[in-house]
Amino acid sequence: MIGYVQDFWDTYIVSNEGITTLLVILILLLKLYVNRRAEAIDYKKMLVSIPGEIIFLVLGFQMSCMIENETKNNSNSVYVSGIVFSLILLVIQYALEKWTEDKLSGNVESKVKVRILIMYILAIFTYFETIYGGV
Repeated sequence: MIGYVQDFWDTYIVSNEGITTLLVILILLLKLYVNRRAEAIDYKKMLVSIPGEIIFLVLGFQMSCMIENETKNNSNSVYVSGIVFSLILLVIQYALEKWTEDKLSGNVESKVKVRILIMYILAIFTYFETIYGGV
């Protein structure tokens, strides 16, 4: 069991991507806790904004890979297509975020919850595909 935890730690947490991801999570948490008067609506807005932040993080990883690949004189078409896909997904995420933020006051409807779940699924899929899928 300890060996499994150590392998997970070494592979996913201590990697460059893992450290960067943890820093982004820290920044998102600090965004709330610097303002001591954060209310429930602020937490809901942060919850809705996280998928867009994940996609933005993925874009950074993809651009970094493209720049690293450029120094090796290889074809960048795979990286460019990934970046374009992520940009399209980022625009969709931000549009859904702005549209959903208007519906967060009071009780959140089940339609809005499903929309938020879809946003998270898309963001997490793109993150894992970029980080652990090879691009």
